[in-house]
Amino acid sequence: MCLSYIEKPNSIILSVQAANTDIANSDGIRLAKEVDPEGKRTIGVITKIDIMDKGTDALDMLLGRIISLKLGFVGVINRSQQDINNNKTIREALKSEVEYFSNHPMYRSISNRLGTPYLAKTLNRVLMNHIKNTLPDLKVKINKMISDAQNELMTYGESLFDSKKSQGALLLQIITKFSTNYKDAIDGKLGELSVNELYGGARINYIFTEIYNKCLNNIQPNDGLTLNDIRTAIKNATGPRASLFVPEVSFELLVRRQIARLEEPSLQCVELVYDELQRIVAQLESKELLRFQALREHVVEVVNNLLLNCKIPTRKMINNLIAIEHAYINTNHEDFVGGGGAISKIFEKMARSQQQEEYQRFQQQQQLQYNQQQQQGNNQPKGNNQPKGNMPPQGQGPPGQQGNGFFNKFFGGNQQPGGPQSNNQKPPIQPMNRNMNNNNNNNNNNNMSMMNNRNMNKPQRQNNNMGMGMGMGGYGDLRNDRLDQVPVTIKASMPNNEKERFETELIQNLLASYFDIVRKNITDSVPKSIMHFLVNTSKDNIQNELVRHLYKEELFDELLEESPITAQRRRHCQELLKVLKRASNVLNEVRDFTPHQL
Repeated sequence: MCLSYIEKPNSIILSVQAANTDIANSDGIRLAKEVDPEGKRTIGVITKIDIMDKGTDALDMLLGRIISLKLGFVGVINRSQQDINNNKTIREALKSEVEYFSNHPMYRSISNRLGTPYLAKTLNRVLMNHIKNTLPDLKVKINKMISDAQNELMTYGESLFDSKKSQGALLLQIITKFSTNYKDAIDGKLGELSVNELYGGARINYIFTEIYNKCLNNIQPNDGLTLNDIRTAIKNATGPRASLFVPEVSFELLVRRQIARLEEPSLQCVELVYDELQRIVAQLESKELLRFQALREHVVEVVNNLLLNCKIPTRKMINNLIAIEHAYINTNHEDFVGGGGAISKIFEKMARSQQQEEYQRFQQQQQLQYNQQQQQGNNQPKGNNQPKGNMPPQGQGPPGQQGNGFFNKFFGGNQQPGGPQSNNQKPPIQPMNRNMNNNNNNNNNNNMSMMNNRNMNKPQRQNNNMGMGMGMGGYGDLRNDRLDQVPVTIKASMPNNEKERFETELIQNLLASYFDIVRKNITDSVPKSIMHFLVNTSKDNIQNELVRHLYKEELFDELLEESPITAQRRRHCQELLKVLKRASNVLNEVRDFTPHQL
């Protein structure tokens, strides 16, 4: 316990030792050296000098020759038990002390620095000098302690009154302050804002910009949509007929399916904002709510119910936004690429691809001819001066580059190179009669060849049937004129011609264009809906809801019930504040005090 006092740097150590003991190894000196090794704030007092053994004295210790202390040692002589029994007064004892030090041969020279009166003056002088040196810091420290005690006392509040009127006023004050703090936390106006992390409305903005927007931007228009799905939608939209053009129903069906993928992230955004608002409520630990635990629980419950009631219409609004996009596919939108624009892009893309393929094929043919001519030139006699081969002229394009475009292939002009119509070689124009005769002859020849083929294939088919029939038991009842069973699930095949590839790519381009428009609308509308239906509605109605549910006279005693621990802390804080104020007054009194006034 002694160390708890002397280890404080502002304390003065008074080490009292008996002269008839081993002073250098005493406990008082040892403890003083542990906390004050330089001896700056330690005063040594040596008692019982008059009863030391004959031939010994404490002169070396008093002069600081054995233990050095900056404040020195002071020798005193106290009344003995015999003096007390003889009713010797303190005045007589002090007079005897002065006579002893004045007449003693060893202490005569330093008698003016010995005795109880000198010890009293020394202690007062050291104390006043120490106070003057530490007074500025001590005053600052006491003032800070007074301020902290007052702030702590404010958290506990004043003692409650028994009247319902005073309780109602206090409850309204607490509700108003909590509602204001909730609004300020969302708007970024709260006084105690953190500089280490985002808080309140800043976290809601982070959800909108960094989480929700990035999620929607990462959703691609054709994600989860295969070419088979597109072909199946086109087939289903045409019905039993073969379509000449891409049906619009297939585009609307597919675009509605892709728009529906934006609904789940939007609803998740509502949940994230709802959780952040609950987090704000939980972190608003106001001083008044800490005082009344029952009131705090009721406040949190009422606000959470308010947020839950606001979340329901918010989710419904998000569902309506998606339903609105499903209800009307606005192909007249100014940002929509449209059928003509999409077709133009596909034509340009496919034309470039077709030209590149034909140019590569043309280069291969020219290279092949050049290699053949080179080989022929090597086989000729050396005296022959014929050229070994010629490369194609510079700037000459491949033949048929402008005649075999995408339109010819798409509308039935898909002829392979090297055929009768390749290289832009048109057949000679013949008279109509001759052409008609040739057509009739060709038709007759075709009919004859088809009949011959039928007659030739008929025995083979019969033989096959017979062989199969014998393999099945000799009945021969398995026939090729029966239809196959219809599969339970039928899916469209992959696009295998230019027309189907064109239709598929056209749908993909239209989907990408319209999906970008819808995604932009949803990205802008969802945060606005959340702010209106959830955040702003809770801000506007939080105080009214708290008053409506909690401001009832029958609940005053329950809500404003103070815990015994809070009352005990208030009393302790009040007592501490009184002591600190008294200490501050004492410091103000000794501010102008000087040692010579003693």
